[in-house]
Amino acid sequence: MKFILPAADLRAAIKKIALAVSSRPANPVLGLIHASLSGGTVTLTTTDLHVTIAYSISTATVEGEGIMLIPFNELKNLLALLTDDISIYEQDGSITLSSGLDIFCLGKATEPKEYPKLPKIADGRVFPIAEDILSFIGVAALGVSSDENRAALTHILLELDKGGANIVSCDVNSLYVKTVKADIDIEEHEKLLIPASVAKIIESMTISSIGFNKNHAVFSTPDLKVYFKRLDAIYPNYRSIMPVHETNVTVEVDKLDGALAKALVVNHDFNFNGIDLNISPESIQVASVAKETGMSAACFINAKASECKIPNLRVNGRILKRLISQGSAHREGSILEMSVIADNKAVSIKLAGDDTLTIIVMPIAKGK
Repeated sequence: MKFILPAADLRAAIKKIALAVSSRPANPVLGLIHASLSGGTVTLTTTDLHVTIAYSISTATVEGEGIMLIPFNELKNLLALLTDDISIYEQDGSITLSSGLDIFCLGKATEPKEYPKLPKIADGRVFPIAEDILSFIGVAALGVSSDENRAALTHILLELDKGGANIVSCDVNSLYVKTVKADIDIEEHEKLLIPASVAKIIESMTISSIGFNKNHAVFSTPDLKVYFKRLDAIYPNYRSIMPVHETNVTVEVDKLDGALAKALVVNHDFNFNGIDLNISPESIQVASVAKETGMSAACFINAKASECKIPNLRVNGRILKRLISQGSAHREGSILEMSVIADNKAVSIKLAGDDTLTIIVMPIAKGK
């Protein structure tokens, strides 16, 4: 049993599957690559038990069929130093790598049965998915919580039905809701909780389909599959906390994005990232003060405010910037419509002319 690949091709493959390898695996077998040779194709798989990535290579020269378990770190480190074609094979009970005149024994072969059982999803549960849905999953990932005690909030909620999808993320400071209209060949309403790490993995991939069963879900391209374990948790009822939107402040996305970027440079409040929005009828002052260093910023941008009774508002500037500077919101001349009701009430933000996007940010008490 043996496969041969150019070093550059194997390096590219290792890069694709690396994100499912734990830096310190609890079980040594999780530090191995599951290499399956079948039908002239080699499929390389890694898993950390939560996320599994499988990459199939049809351009390899394959001799024989079976499974080898290859040490990930040693293979990765050797590939950084080798340029000739790579041959990997099992010989005399060991995994051997050869390249040019060099030969490396990568240790005794591990029994394939010791590797965790890989997830499988029936073809009937795999559906094409629109590119727009994927792009907004990446945006939503910017707003997930980091609080591991509230596991559901560390994930993106993806609601699917025949008419399209809702993509949702939230934490204690913000809520992001995007609706994408698309034809999805699905019979029933389905909810998936997607780990932020998976959103990061798929953001550079050209995903063509999504699939799921009771325990797992998968994003797929023709040659790469990213599986993740479905979280058994209930996502908060985000609809119940969405306030009635009554626009009383409008501002260009680019102008607010730029002012937030400037104010955050001198902001050293890494817990709350507190930025003050001082609102007047024709402008907004985006301000930041760092008492410990004496640094401050005051950036004025044109805006229109009518019947806004809350002239001073403190928000998490870093989260607000992340959410307004991505996707469809980040187009030249785009206008944000803000509903500012009270300094202790949620601020609702929409994109002018787009009823599919809602961003909610919670004001921060001025003492923080």
